[in-house]
Amino acid sequence: HLQEPPVVGFDRAILILEALFTASSVVVVHGPLLSGKSRLAVEYGKWLSDTTPTRRPVTYISLEEVRTPEEIAARIPADLPDQGGLLVLDQADWVSPAAQTFLTDALNRLKGTCRIIVTTRSADLPWLPTHERITPDVLPLGRRAELGSLWARGAGTEFDARALDPLVFFSGGFPGDTSATFYIVTP
Repeated sequence: HLQEPPVVGFDRAILILEALFTASSVVVVHGPLLSGKSRLAVEYGKWLSDTTPTRRPVTYISLEEVRTPEEIAARIPADLPDQGGLLVLDQADWVSPAAQTFLTDALNRLKGTCRIIVTTRSADLPWLPTHERITPDVLPLGRRAELGSLWARGAGTEFDARALDPLVFFSGGFPGDTSATFYIVTP
């Protein structure tokens, strides 16, 4: 996920995330399906790694794919706290009760030693330790049209502004699919 092409529209959210990390080492990025939660977490990880004097490790765990406490534990690097890195726990809606208990303990142990982003559709995950929250912005209609035109031109296609209403959020694509250039939600 960290190797996907960069996206536009996250500058403000990345700076807000950075500010939220001054109050808590755990931040929940929540919002509806396809609102850009995972992409915001990945873009923050790229930004953090690229803008600190010493590169910080970024660990991305898809909780949709890794569900048991043992699988999650195997993916969290033992030296993450020593390096002040970032742990992204993506799609926390998928976490089983056993994994919730494990993650509560693990996040409490990691708290204050590294940054942790948890992405979820729900704004409330009672098993999480104290945390801050952010919801990704949806791009304004005028900006969507501008970006749609630019990207269509770059792809050698035409952009139909009349079909703009279903366009919700521009990004680098669905996680794992670099062929897409924006999310579309049809009514």
